[in-house]
Amino acid sequence: MLKTKVIFILLLLVASISIYFYYKFDRSYILSTEAKKYYKLGEYKEAYELAKKAYDENRYNRMAFTLVVHSKKSLEWQKYIEETRGYLNIIEEISHHSNLSKSDKNRIKMICEISIENYLKLNKDSMLINSSLVEEAKEIYGEIVVVNNTLFGKKQDYNSTPQ
Repeated sequence: MLKTKVIFILLLLVASISIYFYYKFDRSYILSTEAKKYYKLGEYKEAYELAKKAYDENRYNRMAFTLVVHSKKSLEWQKYIEETRGYLNIIEEISHHSNLSKSDKNRIKMICEISIENYLKLNKDSMLINSSLVEEAKEIYGEIVVVNNTLFGKKQDYNSTPQ
């Protein structure tokens, strides 16, 4: 009876050590662990590239697959934020003119509509996206809505967008 327990514990120990070394030295898992670090730092492009490499090497690496999906979604949100900041800078430049021409107003209107539509197209599944990205996108979306409502009398409700 004691001999059986000792053999079972030894087999369990050997299996545990084997699994540990497999994950410790498997290139796919090394890459996915590094990708996870980049993801947590907010470096979504690097995280995506490393996770993609890891997933390409081992299709059964769930951590790599999850990081690919999360990084890709986060990059979409990051792209929206960067584009909308650029749009707000353009609007600010245009608004520095003493009189806004009809073409300037049309340009601002088009910028606002594009930005609002792009925000509404974003997947609001906050489980996959870093909450700070979601909040930053919501803030910048709010700024565009205020510009749109102020200049064009639109009644786009900032709070009624799907979360």
